[in-house]
Amino acid sequence: MSKPTYAELKAKCEQLEDFNREASALIATLQSNLSRATLNGQTRTAAVLDVLLERQRQQTDEGYSTQQDDTYICGELAAAAICYIEPMEAANYWPADWHDDSFKPSDYRRNLVKAIALLIAEVERFDRQEAAL
Repeated sequence: MSKPTYAELKAKCEQLEDFNREASALIATLQSNLSRATLNGQTRTAAVLDVLLERQRQQTDEGYSTQQDDTYICGELAAAAICYIEPMEAANYWPADWHDDSFKPSDYRRNLVKAIALLIAEVERFDRQEAAL
């Protein structure tokens, strides 16, 4: 198999750039459609979708499983949410047995999204606990 020529490589790069532009446009369209997605006839706002995506990210990317959440029986998830709502209070509320480096405050809106996702985790944990009784 011979090495590709410069012209062939350049043509391939141009193809990939075109593909990347098309993929980016498709992603933008999908994100726009997601922001208007409906649930039981009600439109989900970008805020709701962002919170659900954050909860999913916490589980898939960070590895916070429902089994792990079920071990937090002293309000740790709600306390962590407080820290994201009011980062200056993190020293007072961040769960003592959690790693300090897992607290990653960001801008105000992102912090709210993280806090709400943590509160959803707490409500889900509470519901599982109640169902087990």
